[in-house]
Amino acid sequence: MKQSVKQKISTVYYGAALLMLFLISLHFQGYTEKNIIFWSVLMLVVSAGINHKLVVDEKFLVLCGAVILQGLIFGYYYSQEEYWNWWSFSDMVWPPVLMYLVSRQVCFRQNQRRMELLFLSVCFGTFVYSLLNHYMYLKEGFGGARGWSEFWTHGGRYATEYSYWGVFIVGLLGYGFFLLLQKQWVQGGAICLAIILENYIHIVVDNRMVLMVTFVVAAVTLVLYIYLNWQYKQRIKRILLAFFAICAVGGIGIAVNIGGIRDTRFFVSLMTRDGGILGNVRFQMLWEAIRMLPSHWKGGGTMYPLGFNCVHNYWLQAANDTGIATFILWVIFNIMVVVSMVKCAISPHIETRVKYLVLPLMCAVISYLSMEIGGQGKSEYILFYVILSAMLHQLMKNTRGSASTYRKKTNKKSRGKVA
Repeated sequence: MKQSVKQKISTVYYGAALLMLFLISLHFQGYTEKNIIFWSVLMLVVSAGINHKLVVDEKFLVLCGAVILQGLIFGYYYSQEEYWNWWSFSDMVWPPVLMYLVSRQVCFRQNQRRMELLFLSVCFGTFVYSLLNHYMYLKEGFGGARGWSEFWTHGGRYATEYSYWGVFIVGLLGYGFFLLLQKQWVQGGAICLAIILENYIHIVVDNRMVLMVTFVVAAVTLVLYIYLNWQYKQRIKRILLAFFAICAVGGIGIAVNIGGIRDTRFFVSLMTRDGGILGNVRFQMLWEAIRMLPSHWKGGGTMYPLGFNCVHNYWLQAANDTGIATFILWVIFNIMVVVSMVKCAISPHIETRVKYLVLPLMCAVISYLSMEIGGQGKSEYILFYVILSAMLHQLMKNTRGSASTYRKKTNKKSRGKVA
C-alpha cells in the first residue's frame, strides 16, 4: 500500500516537473529569476521527501564554481555601472545552480520514454515562445535597430536574441528524421513542419543563426546515422545520395536564381554581412580572443578582439567579463558534457530514438552559444543549456544503474543453472 502511494506521488511529481519545464521554456508571464528559484527549491524539497536523497555529482560542483565565481567577479566589475543597475548576483547564479539539481532529481531513475518527454517539453516550450515573439513582430514591426517587444514583458530586444528560442526545435531535426524512418508520419511530419516554420519566421526578420544551426544539426544527424548503421552499407549509400541530391538541387536553385532568391535581403545578408558565413568576422574574433586570454586574464571587459567590445561566444565572453579562471571552469564543464554525449552515442543501453533526440539537440544549443554572447550578465540563456546537460548526465547515470541491475540478475540466473 505504501509503495503504491509513493508511486502515485512520484507520478504527480513527474507531471508537475514536466509542466514546470514547459512553462519555464515558454517564459510564462516573463522570465523571472525569483519565480524559478522559488519553484526550484519547492521541487527539491519534494524530491528529497520522495527519494530521501539529493543527487549531486562532480559536474554540479564544477558548475557551482563557474557560476558563483562568474557572479562574484561580474558584480565586482559591473554592478556599480549605470547600464547594469538591474543586475543581481542571486538572479545570475541561483537559477542555473538550482535548476541543474532539479533536472537531475526529476530524471532520477526515470525510464527513457519519460526522459524523452522531459527533453521535448523544453523544445516545444521554447518553440511556442518563439512563435509568440514573432507574433509581436508581425504586430509591431521593427522598433529601431532590428529589435521589437518581447511577448510577455513588452521589453525591447534585438532580433538576434530571439533566434535562440528557435534553436531547440531545430535541434529535433534528427529526432524527426528518425520518426519518419520509423514511418511515424504524423509525429515526424509535425516536427519537420515546425522546423520549417521556425526557419521561415527568422528568415523574415533577417536572422541567420537558426538556418545555420539547422545545417549543423543536419550534419550531426547524418554522421550519427552513418555511425549507427555502419554495418548496413546500402543504407549509408542511399542516405548519402539523398543528401548530395538535396545539396545539388539547392545549389542549382541558387545558381540559376530561382524566384530571385539571390536578390532577397536575407540571401545578401547571409553571404555578405560581417564577412558572410564561411568568412564571418565571428571566427576571427574567437581566435583573437583566445590569443588575448593570457594577457587579459583578470577580466573586466578589457579585450577588444578586432576592435569589437564583445566576443560572440558565451564562454569567451565570460572570460572577457570575469577572467580566465571562470573560463577554465566552464571548459571543464563543457568537456564533461561532451563526454556524456560520446557515452550516449556509443552506449548499447540507450534507445536509438533517444540518441537521435538528445545528441543533435545538444549540438544545436552548443553551436548557438559558441557564436553568440548568450545574455552576458543574465541567467536566461545559459539556464537551458544547464538543464539539458543535467538531464543528459542523469540519463547516462540511469542507464548505468539499469545495466548494473540487469547484470546482477543475469549472474544470479547463471549461478542457479550451474547449481
